[in-house]
Amino acid sequence: MSPRRLPRHPLRSLAGRLLLAVGLPLALLVLIGATVDYVSARRLTDESHDRALASLAVGLSARLEAEGDGDLAAHLPAMVQALSRAQPDDPLHYLVLQASGAPLAGDLALATLRRAETDEDTQIFNARLGGQPVRVVQHRYRGPDARATILVAETVNGRRREARELLYVTAATNLAIALAVVVAALVAVRFALRPLDLLGERLERHEIDELRPLPLRLAPHETVPLLRAINRLVSRVRATARARQAFIDSTAHQLRTPLASLSTQVDLLTREALPAPAAARVAEVSQSVQRLSHLAHQMLALARAGSEGAAPVPMAPLALADLLQDAANASLDAALARRVDLGFETGEARVIGSRWLLRELLLNLVGNAIQHTPEGSTVTARCGVADGRPFLEVEDDGPGIPPADRARVFERYVRLNEHDRLGSGLGLAIVREIAERHGAQVSIHDGPGGRGGRVRVDFQPLRMLSAD
Repeated sequence: MSPRRLPRHPLRSLAGRLLLAVGLPLALLVLIGATVDYVSARRLTDESHDRALASLAVGLSARLEAEGDGDLAAHLPAMVQALSRAQPDDPLHYLVLQASGAPLAGDLALATLRRAETDEDTQIFNARLGGQPVRVVQHRYRGPDARATILVAETVNGRRREARELLYVTAATNLAIALAVVVAALVAVRFALRPLDLLGERLERHEIDELRPLPLRLAPHETVPLLRAINRLVSRVRATARARQAFIDSTAHQLRTPLASLSTQVDLLTREALPAPAAARVAEVSQSVQRLSHLAHQMLALARAGSEGAAPVPMAPLALADLLQDAANASLDAALARRVDLGFETGEARVIGSRWLLRELLLNLVGNAIQHTPEGSTVTARCGVADGRPFLEVEDDGPGIPPADRARVFERYVRLNEHDRLGSGLGLAIVREIAERHGAQVSIHDGPGGRGGRVRVDFQPLRMLSAD
């Protein structure tokens, strides 16, 4: 039965927690970096465009000296229009005012943006023109032949677009670096935690029959305390299993003697000439003693066969035909007492297992078949190989087991016939426990022609075994 897995959650995973610890600061750094980059990009583009606007204003002022023939109003628009074609997203607006404040050329709407003159010849400021934000350069020209105030304005669309483009480039670079760091961290975490994954896989394969300490020689230093704690736990479990097994063996030994003695005395008593009422009571006692002996044997067998906390059981290659021979010798008296025709069909089949556990499995299957079939029935036990898998099988022509009850009969203390005074409800539970310890599967089928029942134990596929 595979161990129940805990639901996966990022915070329950060391890799998830490490990646979260790396990823969150990186995401925060990328966000902060994007903000700083955008502010820097805006500052750089503003400075670049402001210098261009200031240069344009100075150029227009130089034009005032060059145009002495009075055709300034015709040349300035052509000059500004040429510059506007170079940046179509940001149309340029200009206005040249004479010293008296009279307009000389340009867009009269800029007159409302004019600011009071200061000690500086060039002023740069933000304003709104026609409902749109604009950047304005106001240049005071004081030449030998003319004095004027020049205003040049442009919208901020172009500079904002350039700032965004610069932001996209830097943000993409930062994001790529962050993703590369996360991927590198993921690979590093996977590599660093691989020993823990291997340890988990090994622990999952660590069967109860292999209560051996885990090796520490090649383990990472960080996992050594954990492995030492696991080894201490394994040692305690092994000691507990051995103590439990010793108790079971001692109990079995202590119970057999008084039960055998009691059974013998009751059998002798039944042979005495007793009054009818006393003879009936002695017969009842004899039946109870038989049931007690059978129940004690079944419970001890179940305790020894169970895998939970049991001591390791030596496994070795063995022939299933030899087990059938032992079962024939042990079950013959019970079959004769119920006049059951007990037969055995042996085939060449070998498995790796515990001889006494598999003998107990077969005796329970044969005993159940003999006990639960009518007198005069036929019970057949066989072994062989089918589809590369060794099997044991016990078949009878009795009432069989209804399909609805076939899963339930493997539970402990389940009896389909409540009037069965000798059954303990443990026989098939023992069979299942022993089969699971050998990696085998137990199944129940109908007998030949749909009559009776057939219990089959399929073992793991054949391995390459020596001829022994």
